[in-house]
Formats: sequence, structure tokens, C-alpha cells
Amino acid sequence: MKNKLVAFLFLMSLPILLMTSTKEVKAEESTLNNYIYEEDFESLNVGDNGDAVYNSKKLFWFESGVTPSIIESNGSKALEYKINNNNEYTVFGGIGTGAIDNLAKLVSGEKYVFSVDLNMQGTTASSELFIEYQVNSWTGIKVSNSGVSILNDQTTFNAKYENGKLSFTFIGGKLESNNGWIKITAHNYTSESSVVFDNFSIEKETLDVFDYDMNFENLAIGTSAPANNLSNIPNIYNGTNELSIAINGDESNHYIEVSKNGTGSDVWDKFYINGLNKLVSDTNYRITMDILETNCTEFYICYNEGGQPCVTYNPSGYVGKDTNEFILGGSFDGKHLTFDFKPSTSKDANWWQQVAIIIKHSSDMILKMDNIKVFKLDNLTNAFTLDTSKVKLEYGLNEEFNLTNLEGTLVRTNGNARKVTQNEMILDTSLVNVTAKGAYQVEAKVVDEFGVVFTQSFEIVVKDYAEEFINEWKQLRQEGGENGICAALVKGSEARTKLDGLLVKYENLSETNKTIVDSTIDSGDATILDTMNYLKSLIALEENKTSNNADNGSILLISTLNSENYFIVIIGALMLVTCLGYFVLKTKKAK
Repeated sequence: MKNKLVAFLFLMSLPILLMTSTKEVKAEESTLNNYIYEEDFESLNVGDNGDAVYNSKKLFWFESGVTPSIIESNGSKALEYKINNNNEYTVFGGIGTGAIDNLAKLVSGEKYVFSVDLNMQGTTASSELFIEYQVNSWTGIKVSNSGVSILNDQTTFNAKYENGKLSFTFIGGKLESNNGWIKITAHNYTSESSVVFDNFSIEKETLDVFDYDMNFENLAIGTSAPANNLSNIPNIYNGTNELSIAINGDESNHYIEVSKNGTGSDVWDKFYINGLNKLVSDTNYRITMDILETNCTEFYICYNEGGQPCVTYNPSGYVGKDTNEFILGGSFDGKHLTFDFKPSTSKDANWWQQVAIIIKHSSDMILKMDNIKVFKLDNLTNAFTLDTSKVKLEYGLNEEFNLTNLEGTLVRTNGNARKVTQNEMILDTSLVNVTAKGAYQVEAKVVDEFGVVFTQSFEIVVKDYAEEFINEWKQLRQEGGENGICAALVKGSEARTKLDGLLVKYENLSETNKTIVDSTIDSGDATILDTMNYLKSLIALEENKTSNNADNGSILLISTLNSENYFIVIIGALMLVTCLGYFVLKTKKAK
């Protein structure tokens, strides 16, 4: 009866278990986001209708020709348009509503990339889907089963539909005085058809940072720019008689070669980089080029004609610049040259979109140039950040090391940004040793479009999880004083909270680490595994409060207790005594 009564005491207890999880290493989070508009529909519920979709962001809207709903698609939520009729044209609705001032975040004249996961079902060879940006200039694309086509190549670019991903570039604008919006229309879709959208976004175009990028690889060797005549080399004009300008090189590389025989006395020959009609007045630009070879005395880049303000260079480096509001600076290291300037109609209303290159020489001269680029100065990169939120930063001993999901961001001076994947980085992981615990630095390096190198570092931590667990277990036993680990059975105590947490941590260990922990001697001849299993059995009795509630002995016992606290104390005392008895026996056995 005595044993039965003790059991009832355990069964009637009301345990409160405080569980702790394994500590997580908080990864650095990137705050940069290049998306202007985005929607992945994950905040909605499967089965939500068009009203729910509209009300979530006031972004997507729908016409009566379709029934919109949220569905499960490829493991995520997506928006399905089901066709309601067999009309020749069916307007689905669009993106951008009056409630949010249409697509008000898009700036007129700026380029943006539209992207969406697109799945067209039940369509025929004659079925077409139109996605059109409603502005003063017709903008948009047409998608069919055979691919995608552009409706107006003056406003829409780079249309792709590959592996279910649709994207195209377009220019922000207005519809009369209103902000533009996107209209979606189906042609020759039937009531058996549907369209699924997922992972929609509109983001700034950031990859096309160069207004001009001339590497001359598409021009045949011998292509020339005759003096004072039409040039066969785009954006190059020869302004000097007897000056030879032609494409030279071999199958590995083409470049511009400028040459002229010497006269024995100083002469100044010139040619132009002109026809730069993409330049915007009063905007700061940089021209860069590689100087492969030169033997001239000096050469000058002038804005915009010979004798005008210029930067001076010699074959070995930068010399200096004129003081002028249109000349911003320059540099030259003997190989790579820059010229910074501000084109302006206020300087020259007719020829402001050009620069002159003047070559000073007296003997035979040769100048070889390649990779001429023109771009806005505010397109330069001023920061490189890393996003490690999708990367495992903490490892156990001998755990496989993987940085596949590492991402970075290049931030432009103008605030634009673009993502950089692991494949675009140079990662130095030479310091990481997963066979020894410790903290190790990883360096991520990226070279941007302008040849500038940026680096960032982050830390990888390797832990011995088995050793860590054993140390925490021993510490808990030590903190129990003369009662040892048994003190951790007292409900509501700090020690009990630690014990519960350790039991959870044990379950999260790898099988290899569990084996090490299991075989470690705890007390006497009892291993840590023995102790854990015994403590778990006592806790299980404590938690079993549903059995034998009607037992007369239990009822009698409870009725004699004036306080719940007394009851809990008795339970705790009995568990402690039982636990201590167990370890006394284990110790004696070991001796």
C-alpha cells in the first residue's frame, strides 16, 4: 500500500516543464531590397478569393471574366486566374490600382524589370497572354506557347520566358497625368484554361550600368575610321589627315589601333569619341579605357573639342587637369585610364555629346586602346554587403561545410543595388577547419563591373556538441551540491529548467555525439544515459496525472493536505529521496 500511495503522489502532481532550445547563431540580415513592388502570396490562405488578394496590398485587381483564388503550387502559394467564358478577349484585371495611386513608385524615364513565375494551363496554339504597362507609349509583351515577343522595342526590352519564369525590362512613365499601371489580357483562352502567377516583382534595372561598352570584338580586323569621313567604327571619328584608325588584334582580342608617321617636330593629332546621344546634360560621367600600348609624348582628353578644357596624360601616368566646371578629374596607371566630365548643352548646344583625344608626338606614333566604357558616375559601387541569413554559420565537429546560399549586394552611389550570388564571389575558406573546434574567418571578395574589388568577412564557428553537453551536465550536477543531479527534479526550480533544456538538447544531438554522451560515466557505474533514462522515468510519473484519480488512498491523502504547495513539496521530496537512493546503490555497486 505504501508503494501504491507514493505512486499516487506522483500521478496527482501538476508539472510545469520549461523547455529551452539549442542556442541559435543570429546571422547578419541585409536591409537592402531592390524590389519596388513584390508579391509571393505567402501571407494569404489557400482558397482566398480576389477580394482577399486585393485587400492584402491593394495591388492586384480583377475583372469579371476570371475567377481568382489562392492555390498551392509547387510547394508554395500562388494566384490562379480561372477563365469564366469562351470570349475572344478576356481581361484578367491588372497590377496597380487607384487605391495606391497605381504604380506610383515608378519614376518616369527609369528602367525597371518585371518578373513573375508564369504557368499557362489548358491553352492552345492560338492562345496569347498580353501584359501591358499602361502609359503614353505602348509598352508590354505577348506570351504564347511558343515564347514571348515585345510589343514596342522602344519601350520594352530583354523579354524572356524560360523554365516558367517571365521577365522583361520597361521604362517608367505616365498615362496622361496619371501614374501607369499594368493590364493583363488573354486572347483565345477558353473556360478550360487558367493562368498561375507566383513570385511577382518589379525592381530597378541595375545590371546595365554602362551607357556605352565598346570592346570591338564584333568588328572585323581592318575596319577603319577614315579621316574626315564616315566612320565604320561606331562612336569613333577621325579628325586628322594621315592619321590611321583601324581595328587590329587577333582571334583572342580586338582593339583600336591609332598610328601616324612622325615629322621630326611636335604635332598634335586628334580623333573623337562622339555620337554619345545617350548622355544626359549636366550629369556627371566617366569614360574608361585600357591603354594597351603608346609611345607618344603626351595625350589629352578634352571636352569637347581640341583646345578646350582637358586632362593631360603621358605614357606612364596622369599629369593633371584644367580648372573647369565641365572637367571633373582623371587617372592613369599606365594601363587603365579614366576621364570624368560633365557634358552640358550650356557649353555647346550642338556638339556636347562628344570628347576629343589629342595625341602629341614628333616621331612615329602608335596608340592601342580597348574596352572603352561610358557610364554615370553615380553608377559606381560604394558598398558591398553580405547576407548570411540563409547560410549555416555554426557546425559540429566534422560536419559538412557548405556556403551555397551565401548572397551579397553591391550598392551604387545612386542607391541602386544588385544581388551577388556565391558563384560571383571569390571565397577564401582556407582558415576553416571543421575537425577542430573554434571560430574561423571567411573572406568574401567580389570584383564589380568597373573592376573594383570589395571584400567582406564573416565568422564560422565549429563546436564540439558532445563535449559541450557533457560539461553542462557536470555543471548541473555540481550545482546540486550534496543532492547532485537529483536536485534538478524539484519543480519550478532553476535547476529543473536547466535539466529540461538539457534533455531537449540531447535529442537534437547527432547520433555520433549521442554515442559519446551515452558512454560517459556520470556517477558510480552509471553513465549519463543511465541517469537521463532514470530521471525521465521519475518525470514521467510526475506528469501522469490522469491515472487512478479515483483511488480511495489518493483521495484520502489529498483531503489531508491543506495547501497545494504542501502537496508539491511532498512530491518533490519523495522524488529527491528516490533519486538519491538510486545513486547510493550505483555508487556502492561501483565500489
